[in-house]
Amino acid sequence: MIAVVLIPPAATVGLGLAWAQPLVSLGAGVLVLVNVLSINLVALVIIWALGYRPQDNIRLEAVRTRIRQRVRLLVLALLVLSIFLGGVTYLSYQATQFEDQAESELTELLDEEPYRELSLLDTAVGTSETTIAFDEAGFAAGGPIQVVVTIDRPAGTEFPEFATELDQRLTQQTGRDVSVEVRYVDADRTANVVATG
Repeated sequence: MIAVVLIPPAATVGLGLAWAQPLVSLGAGVLVLVNVLSINLVALVIIWALGYRPQDNIRLEAVRTRIRQRVRLLVLALLVLSIFLGGVTYLSYQATQFEDQAESELTELLDEEPYRELSLLDTAVGTSETTIAFDEAGFAAGGPIQVVVTIDRPAGTEFPEFATELDQRLTQQTGRDVSVEVRYVDADRTANVVATG
């Protein structure tokens, strides 16, 4: 049980460091800390409840006082760290909502003329990798949200206004500063960056 609550978030810390994603490592590291503190808190309570304590009254009172202090400290630390984890979870939820909204707008745009002959291959949403301060919607402050869309198109066709139109829709629907880059893949499967909005 201990391995189940410690190894996955500890591995995520390593992956975040390997992929140069400090926020992933930070969130997973806090989760590891919360799990370690929770295990310690539960162990103290269970050991005390099972009757493992000094038998003489003089030492018993000293141990009881130390245990109460440790339990208070652990509960306080868990509350603080849990608030942080709740904030990270909320920011992730907001980011996911934006991604869903962007996908919906993109799908609607691809169902309109003259874009019906285009096929969506991939969508990536992100922000500047050097910025780690988050705003209320879960994105790094200081720059626009970057939306990179990869589209399959018939060879030789051009859609220079697609990126601008998608940018305007996303900005209007989400109320956020959005930067759109559209990458086209022709029938011969060579990728070309054609337009940004």
